Formats: sequence, C-alpha cells, structure tokens
Amino acid sequence: MKRALLAVLAALLCLSLASCITINIPSNMVPGETVTQQPVETDPVTEAPTDDTTGSQTPDQPQVSYTDIVKGFDATIEETVLLDDRDVKVTATDLRFEDGTAYLTVKAENNTDMKLIFIAGSSYYNLNSINGYMVGNGYLYEKIEAGESKDLEMEFGMGEMIAYGIRNIAEIGTGFLIEEEDLTRYI
Repeated sequence: MKRALLAVLAALLCLSLASCITINIPSNMVPGETVTQQPVETDPVTEAPTDDTTGSQTPDQPQVSYTDIVKGFDATIEETVLLDDRDVKVTATDLRFEDGTAYLTVKAENNTDMKLIFIAGSSYYNLNSINGYMVGNGYLYEKIEAGESKDLEMEFGMGEMIAYGIRNIAEIGTGFLIEEEDLTRYI
C-alpha cells in the first residue's frame, strides 16, 4: 500500500515538473529530426531620463550600451551616522563606483568591552535597498574586537540596479544586526 502511494506521488511530482517546462517545436519538424536551439536576439540595454529623486525610468529612451550606463553612475555622500547605540557606531563615509560596482564604505566602531559581529544585508534579517528597491547584494559580516574600529565596504552590483531601471542612486537603505561572539543579539 505504501509503495503504491509512493509511486502515485512520484508520478504526480514528475507530471507537475513537466508542466513547468515549455519547449517550442517547429510545426514542420520530421519525426527523428533533431532541433538545434538558435540564439535569441534581445533588445540592447537602454538608458532613460530619470526622475532626480527616484532614479526611475521614463518612456521614449535612446539606446545606449550597458557600459555607457555604468559610466553614467555618479553619486557622493556626506558622512552620515547610520547607527549610534549602546557604544556601537556605524558611519557611512564614502560612496565610489568602479568596474560595474558601487562601493559604500562604512566605519564600524565597537566601543564596548566585548568582541562584536557586525552584519548587514543578510537574507534572514537585514536586507538592503537602493531608491526603495530591495537588492540582493551589499552583504557585510565582520568581527570587530572590543575598543576597535574598521572601515568596511558594502558592494552593490549595478547590473541589478539597471534591471530595476535605476540610473542614479538617491537613497541607500540598510539595516544592521550586531551580535555578541556567541551569536546573542546585541543590537
């Protein structure tokens, strides 16, 4: 009985997976003939005029290459305190662009008497955003000894930003999780 139920469930699983696959077969195909996949032509990446506050695309865009868009990224930041609580301080100090990546430099200060772990951009707790769009990069994990500080870099790939239609960075959002060495939440 168990084997029969297992066989039915396995068959249902295979059928459900098969229904997710789409295969385009030419109507003039002869039985036994093989089909080679032809490359698909895609539209080039386009750059659009943007709204200064959101960096969102607007219609009627001239066509430019990905490289041109990446070269067009430019932003600066003023030194900004992101977190200042319980003898822990995180300050954004610099934003630079290089090789298709935006680098946000933060100074992490541990003014406590214990080693702490600074975490940002982890998928289970603190996700990052650019201009209000959640992004999958900008991960940071660093252990900092008591009484020490470190300059750390968070990396944001511009490809994901371009996919969202972001052409200028107006806002970077991030959250920090600060843990003790035994993984107890500190902040």
